[in-house]
Amino acid sequence: MAFSATWRMYRRMQDSTLAAAVLVYAAAAINAWRWLPGGRDLKLEVTLLFPGPFFALSFLAILLIPVLRAALWRHLWVQAV
Repeated sequence: MAFSATWRMYRRMQDSTLAAAVLVYAAAAINAWRWLPGGRDLKLEVTLLFPGPFFALSFLAILLIPVLRAALWRHLWVQAV
C-alpha cells in the first residue's frame, strides 16, 4: 500500500511534535530538579512518578472508551486528507 505525500508529511509532523514534547519535558524536569526543595526522592516523585498516572489515564481513555477512540480516529483521518 503506497502512502500519499500528505500522509507522509503528517507522520513527520507527528514525529517532530513528539520529539519537541520530549525535549520540553526533559528541560522542565532538569530545571525542576535544580530548583525544587527537598531530597532526591521528592524530586523524583514530582518530576517523574506523579505525571505518570495522568499520562497513562489519558492514553488508556483513548484506547478503552469507544466514543473517544472513534472521535480521535475520525479527526486524524479528516486532517490527513
